[in-house]
Amino acid sequence: MNKFFCTALLFTLFTSTSTNAEDKLTILAAHYGNLPDGAKADVTEHVRKLVKGATLRLEAGNDLFGDPAEQVGKKLLVKYELNGKQAEVTIREGETLLIPQPELKGDLKLISATYGDLPDGDSDNVLGIVKYYLKNNRLEVSVDNDTLGDPASGFFKRLRVEYQIGEVKLARSAWEGGTLIIDANPVRKDDSPQQ
Repeated sequence: MNKFFCTALLFTLFTSTSTNAEDKLTILAAHYGNLPDGAKADVTEHVRKLVKGATLRLEAGNDLFGDPAEQVGKKLLVKYELNGKQAEVTIREGETLLIPQPELKGDLKLISATYGDLPDGDSDNVLGIVKYYLKNNRLEVSVDNDTLGDPASGFFKRLRVEYQIGEVKLARSAWEGGTLIIDANPVRKDDSPQQ
């Protein structure tokens, strides 16, 4: 199994992103799988049903869309029209998609961290452990039993972290054997690699 394989659950926390009554969001197309050229599923209708008013919030993963490309880290591509302007966004499996996309500014705050046979099997609250790896507004933690313990022996486990950047609440998950990284530091122009 690919050690960087990620998945997630639908995450329904609210954000501070506001929309006007006249705002309109239309999902034109959505695909989930081994993008761009591997096995994938058309999930357009499923994503359309998740639109609330002129906003969309979901956490990309097999729990939501099934698994069209087993043992491969997947992506979700959504093409949409918001207030007459077309755009598209791609996120990795285990990440949260927000449309409209808010500007993420502020400190990274961890809300919860759960490790185990998610979503319904044995798991532990590992927030205290995960907080140890939060340094300088960046979280990088190895997803393994040595780091997080073993609440579900014999099962392939997942770490799921709910967090907040500024006023926006998000979630990210990673499978056992991978690394979960959340970086809330804005990329500055002077941080770009030198030629």
